[in-house]
Amino acid sequence: MDNNSLNTNAIDSVEVVATKLGMKFYRPGDNEISLLLASEKSEYHLLVELRQDVYEALYFSCDMNIDIPKENYQAAAVAVVKANEHSWLGHFDLISTDCQIMYSLTIPFASAFSFDEINTESILNIILDECDRFRQYFSIAMDDKSEMSDLSINTLFFEALGEA
Repeated sequence: MDNNSLNTNAIDSVEVVATKLGMKFYRPGDNEISLLLASEKSEYHLLVELRQDVYEALYFSCDMNIDIPKENYQAAAVAVVKANEHSWLGHFDLISTDCQIMYSLTIPFASAFSFDEINTESILNIILDECDRFRQYFSIAMDDKSEMSDLSINTLFFEALGEA
């Protein structure tokens, strides 16, 4: 099987899962698809793109749908750095040109990964969970008149699972 066949299958798998889940999507080309991820809390635009510029990777880029006023750019940059310290997978970026916060997850060597429906749905759920989990943090960080302390951030992300 050639690389193009493998690459198309990863994007096709994302499309199959999106259809199965009743998600809205747009597929502008063979190597990309745009999805609307929705939870009870919010909606996010997710671009899934097969990249082969340096090495083969499937790249997920999710717009957090949070507008950052230009005067809050520095606070947003600090918030993104602190969020990345607490993110389990992927990372957050602050796009300087339009002051948007994005969540990104990259899976390298895409042809070696099984993008079946179960794995693809799990990846989409991880992205949705991370966006929902950090959306509250970014909203608080942008509304707060002073910087959030590290203790406040640690308390916000404290996981009590397994604690007795």
